[in-house]
Amino acid sequence: MKQENRSGLQVKDFSFAGELGSEGARIRQVGYNHFKIELASPMHGEGCPNRLQFTIRQNAKGNQLRLDVSYNHTNFMRFDEYFCSWSYDKKTWQPIEWEKDFKERPEENTLLFAEFAEDTVYVGHQVPMSYEDVERVVAALSQNTYVEIIDIGQSLEGRNIHRIVISDGKAGAAEHTHYFAQQHPGEHNAQWRMMGMIEWLLSEEAGCFRKNNECHFVLTMSPDAPSRGWYRANTQFHDMNRTYLVSGSDSERQTHEAWLCQRDLEQIAGHSKLMTVWAMHTWGGKVEMLMRESNDMESKYGSWTLLRDAIIAHDQESLCKPLYSVKERPAEIETSWGYGPFAQFGVTSVLCEGSGSIMTKEKNMLSGKTIIQGLADYFAKNAS
Repeated sequence: MKQENRSGLQVKDFSFAGELGSEGARIRQVGYNHFKIELASPMHGEGCPNRLQFTIRQNAKGNQLRLDVSYNHTNFMRFDEYFCSWSYDKKTWQPIEWEKDFKERPEENTLLFAEFAEDTVYVGHQVPMSYEDVERVVAALSQNTYVEIIDIGQSLEGRNIHRIVISDGKAGAAEHTHYFAQQHPGEHNAQWRMMGMIEWLLSEEAGCFRKNNECHFVLTMSPDAPSRGWYRANTQFHDMNRTYLVSGSDSERQTHEAWLCQRDLEQIAGHSKLMTVWAMHTWGGKVEMLMRESNDMESKYGSWTLLRDAIIAHDQESLCKPLYSVKERPAEIETSWGYGPFAQFGVTSVLCEGSGSIMTKEKNMLSGKTIIQGLADYFAKNAS
């Protein structure tokens, strides 16, 4: 008979630092394998609570863990709005859901883990992606003949911000350029959505699309955030999707990383045929796409409804809501990356949200593949 680990977990076994951390989190033991965690925020209660991310460094094997988590400040952003994931190797992630519905706004919420089979366990927000993960992805992709890595600059703490460019490699050959970027740190499902796009774009099936289309990806604009568990904000506590200036990038008026990335996008727009800009985010439910379509795109390739239908045709697992147009709506947030490029350049801009209900890396990647396949079909089949 298997023997239970009677020693149990202790506070010293937990770490809130590392590749995936939660700055300021406090933990105390209240029973056998039962702990309470109080989360902090980078603005001492004024900003979003840091996400729950930690490592059990030792002694996890044979133990079943209960965590009661709280954030003792009034804030419209809940710490428990999304699921968490756990892993033994930071590669294969298993989802774990909160015991209570966050919409009920419980004072604390609980995670109940099944018995662990290994001593070391990693826990992160959504399906996490650390800065070090991004660096490993970039290093691997740099070996591909269809990929060019552009270094946009460094964050305030000296971490790299990369742009991944995918094309057939022939300078000036692309008829159109498409740009995808994640603004809000902590919205990791959006990063895996882009990874699904990248994986398909590098496949043989995408060869025709690569000949005429160039795709640019910024997997994160806020590389300083994952090790602290920061959510939505950078080192200067700026909401990274409230940072776009339609009047043009400005190092004095913008937070540092936003200035770097908007300046970089302006350079892309200046030397290529920028057609679409996608701001990649998460909220609850399926993937949801809100489009402000350009007159240029519709005059050449037809109504936005054709793109909607092309994506639906590939969505065999119903991961996405049908794309819809918000072009006629006034901008709710003029400094958002879902609106700014449309106003500044006159290009099609898409706020790509949702996926909070998609709880695996594989399904998030599949949602990205679904979208990029639909985009490819739209441009291939509807040219005037």
